[in-house]
Amino acid sequence: MKKLQKQFDALNQREDCSICVHEVRTIDTEGNRKEETFPPQNLLKSNQIMSTNEFLKYDRYLFQTSSYFLRKSVFLKNKDLAYKLSSFLNGDECWLRVAISEGSIYYISECMSEYRLGVEGSWSTKYQEEGNKAYINLLKNTIKGDILFDQLTNQRFHNVLIEKCFRNLSVLTYHNQKEAQSILKENYSVFKKEMGQLTIKNRIKYYLLLASPKIVSLFMK
Repeated sequence: MKKLQKQFDALNQREDCSICVHEVRTIDTEGNRKEETFPPQNLLKSNQIMSTNEFLKYDRYLFQTSSYFLRKSVFLKNKDLAYKLSSFLNGDECWLRVAISEGSIYYISECMSEYRLGVEGSWSTKYQEEGNKAYINLLKNTIKGDILFDQLTNQRFHNVLIEKCFRNLSVLTYHNQKEAQSILKENYSVFKKEMGQLTIKNRIKYYLLLASPKIVSLFMK
């Protein structure tokens, strides 16, 4: 059975799922197979359903674009959402967010496509070339994108998104204190509302981030 037919059948079986993805293996520019897979093989080992909240807990790029199979109704209904998110997230991530705003993810553990690493102009190449600069920009845009996604989805996934934002702020502080403090001040009203929900440890970390990101960066070394 062909790839798209398998994904079509999977979504027909689960009306609560809005997108079907599958394992993708990686190859180098010469076509040699690499060890890396999307998602990592030790993370998801069998066919399963992943809820939106479960997916949003991960900071890594779990699913590769060549595996995306969205419901047409979800695609047509949420074009504006994808457009708004594109200010901070790449196009692939925008459409995945569109999908999970409407339902869960159906994951097929079978490898049905390949992703070539090191291609000129690709994200993996850009990341290697720009290094820390690219990573800092990714962290900044991820935080801003998560805040916007939270607002556009009427805070249906609020708790997991805010927790993720705090986590990425800590990482950003380690790499660039000035950028972290700028993000905090820019979104002060958003984070201030969450203070009462945080643990004492995270509350202290937040105030330290706002007042002196240099102290937090020292603790993370």
